[in-house]
Amino acid sequence: MAGDTQSVPAKIFGAPCPSFRDCSVPLLFDKYMSELSGKGVWDPLGREVRFLDYQFPKLIQLQLKDHATGRAAVDPNTGKPLKAKASLVLKDIRSGSFDSSLYVRDVSRSQTLFWIPEVIRDPDSIHTNNHHLIQGESFYVKRYAKSGSPFKLVFTTLDQRLSASIVTTSFWVREKELRRFVVFATRLDKIRAAPIGRLSCPLPRVQGFALK
Repeated sequence: MAGDTQSVPAKIFGAPCPSFRDCSVPLLFDKYMSELSGKGVWDPLGREVRFLDYQFPKLIQLQLKDHATGRAAVDPNTGKPLKAKASLVLKDIRSGSFDSSLYVRDVSRSQTLFWIPEVIRDPDSIHTNNHHLIQGESFYVKRYAKSGSPFKLVFTTLDQRLSASIVTTSFWVREKELRRFVVFATRLDKIRAAPIGRLSCPLPRVQGFALK
């Protein structure tokens, strides 16, 4: 699901790509804490979405490294990549003892981490999540003018304690993969009205939530 983050000519449909930002994990975390964590973003439906510190490792898909392959280590019992433990990662970063050689991350996610607020504020559409393995009741879709996987998805779930939604994960997909996550009609859809975000086969929408 990770996408190629190389920009392409404007003739490719999609919103202009903001700047790609990447650096070491500790520096990226510092920027995340100063610019996103604890702060809220309002979506077109008037809902507040917040960022929390412990979601940082998941948002850049930080995983334990298999030193034999240089890739993510795999659990021999499940065959799934071993995710980094958020509490341990944050503790090491804050204490200055974080060892980047122990982990791998998704560069496409870390480079576009700070695009997430724009996806929430100005999405092409908002959907109810239909993927039972991904945490979140809703997700936002925005198409960017880039090669590879041009659709950036941002998933959110309601935090009763905060009385607001929080970002749980975000990644890139190709058009044909979108329907894996959609249930019935969209909560909001402006794809048909905006050529830069159009699909060859637009997703269904609820007329009451359509943007003009």
